[in-house]
Amino acid sequence: MLDSYTSQRENLVFSNGTDELIRIICRAFLGTGINAVLSSLSFPQYKRNAVMEGADIHEVPHVNGRHHIEKMIDAVDDNTRVIWICNPNNPTGEYVREQELIHLLNSVNQNVLVVCDEAYYEYVEARDFPNSIHLMKDYPNLISTRTFSKAYGLAALRIGYGIAHSDIIKILEAARETFNTSRLAQAAAAAALEDQNFYKRMSPKKPKRIRAFL
Repeated sequence: MLDSYTSQRENLVFSNGTDELIRIICRAFLGTGINAVLSSLSFPQYKRNAVMEGADIHEVPHVNGRHHIEKMIDAVDDNTRVIWICNPNNPTGEYVREQELIHLLNSVNQNVLVVCDEAYYEYVEARDFPNSIHLMKDYPNLISTRTFSKAYGLAALRIGYGIAHSDIIKILEAARETFNTSRLAQAAAAAALEDQNFYKRMSPKKPKRIRAFL
């Protein structure tokens, strides 16, 4: 989580946990005759929700607990609309390096949405972990999904969010339920952002300010 994110409102979408955001993305971008590329040993909701929308699945085997980026690129075809990257990966704990993510982004058309599910972002200490928000300046087809469930301990209140180019957010907002987050969850999330002492105890990362990228 970021201690202060100074971006425009149109770059953010909120959801009833990141599980719902995954469902919204699938509802907005997938359907019959369209496919999603994902890794075999990763968060199962990507596949589950894609199948519910009638989409095909191009599943790429993990290698030593890691996404095989090159084979994921090879799995992309003209009908691919979403690539799922769980980073760090659930359940293996491995992560996609920054140069790997950049290579993937450079290798696919910008009509393919690349989703970086960063639910465990706050616990990463690796220096070569990608700064997905910074990369959005050059790759408008990139979205980062994050949550208050982990480092801030608000799992039961169910509040997650996505950060992306405003064009992507508009598409997701059209597929989002109107009243999908409760007032209690919103108030708890706002209070959690102010409680940086708790954040520092729960996360090894130093809080940092990310300026607007658009």
